[in-house]
Amino acid sequence: MCCATVPKRTSGHQGGDRGDDRVEPRMGASLLRLHFHDCFVNGCDGSILLDDTLGSPERRTRLRIRTRRGDSRWSIESKMRLTTPAAATSSHAQTSSRLRLVTRNPEAFAKDFGESMIRMGALTPLTGSAGEIRLNCRRSFTFFALISAIFFPAFAQLTSDFYDSICPQALSTIQVTVEAAIMQEPRMGASLVRLHFHDCFVNGCDGSILLDDTPAMTGEKTAKPNKNSARGFDVVDQIKSAVNDACLGNVVSCADILAVAARDSIVALGGASYDVLLGRRDATDASLAAANANIPAPTLDLAGLISNFQSQGLSLSDLVVLSGAHTLGFARCVSFRNRIYNETANINSDFAASLQAQCPPDAGDGDDVLASLDDTPFVVDTDYYQGLLQNQGLLHSDQQLFQGDGSDSDNLVQFYSQSPTDFWSDFGTAMINMGNLSPLTGDDGEIRENCRVVNQD
Repeated sequence: MCCATVPKRTSGHQGGDRGDDRVEPRMGASLLRLHFHDCFVNGCDGSILLDDTLGSPERRTRLRIRTRRGDSRWSIESKMRLTTPAAATSSHAQTSSRLRLVTRNPEAFAKDFGESMIRMGALTPLTGSAGEIRLNCRRSFTFFALISAIFFPAFAQLTSDFYDSICPQALSTIQVTVEAAIMQEPRMGASLVRLHFHDCFVNGCDGSILLDDTPAMTGEKTAKPNKNSARGFDVVDQIKSAVNDACLGNVVSCADILAVAARDSIVALGGASYDVLLGRRDATDASLAAANANIPAPTLDLAGLISNFQSQGLSLSDLVVLSGAHTLGFARCVSFRNRIYNETANINSDFAASLQAQCPPDAGDGDDVLASLDDTPFVVDTDYYQGLLQNQGLLHSDQQLFQGDGSDSDNLVQFYSQSPTDFWSDFGTAMINMGNLSPLTGDDGEIRENCRVVNQD
């Protein structure tokens, strides 16, 4: 429903309860007055509801972005009957006669009043493509473009306080929504963390993983590392909707939502918090080829993992500590089948046998059966590293981090297995490093209204 329609419908109690009138009887008159004063200034367009803006010190006069009302049932002629001198002025005798009629016949008054309200409501409405449907009746979309121009400079840097001025409620809104999703399904925490990883490893942390396919573009959701695996998109939709409501508009990017949701998931499941750097903007395209090429596969050897991370500007230390995100979540049988049936030198035999009982050896049979990445898939701890020391890494790429040869990778695994505090601290630092991968800032990209599609012109 558009803003221009709300005062009229609310004052007339159409199709709903009596709202504020039961709390404050005077409110009915106030809402009627709003509708009158709106219609008598350039037509019934909701302009009276607009708050002052940074560029307009004069109250609701200079910035006249109007809302469209939809098709009017009444023609211009019906409006003119109200506004012409003949309709607006009557003889004293006619007026007196009419007054006597309405005082003696309330039903006639109610009928005539309704017809007059309809005629007034037809004063110069904006319809079709004219005006806009405001997300918030107090703000036009132009307001948010102005905010972007002021607060999102062309050469911006990521900062932890990016939204403090433009939407102080942004981070708390994301946190509440993430916590609710994890309360409903604890596995969702790992899924949200994984979305952030898979986003950042494909052309930077730009929210491209969230884009749906279009006739002109095949996105990243159907890439081999993501197909039938990446999840949590509905939760991101919920977060985006809640943030847009809290911020009174579209000011928080989908890429930033992924970064904050990953952090909040870690905290909700027992990990330590860290400051997320913010100010990313969203990509306007996605790349299936880049997703297939850049997201590290669970079959990579240590040398391949190191090379993959180095191509992103990340170190061996980043590799080992970020792999610790596998303290959460599950993997599909298709991802670890080869390891449990064909590897023997670096896998615990009892561990392999327990997994073989769940994951059949033939491709296509039980591909989607899940197994946890460590023994505590809903808790952020160091059990993942302890499992590697016992050759119980679920994925081939996991166990490659510890091969018992005294390598730097081995030493890091041993260190984190014994020191949860250092793991939590270093994990936060590594997440910040990863979150800095090629962000779009300033005028690059956009802030998507809907994380699944690029904005429409």
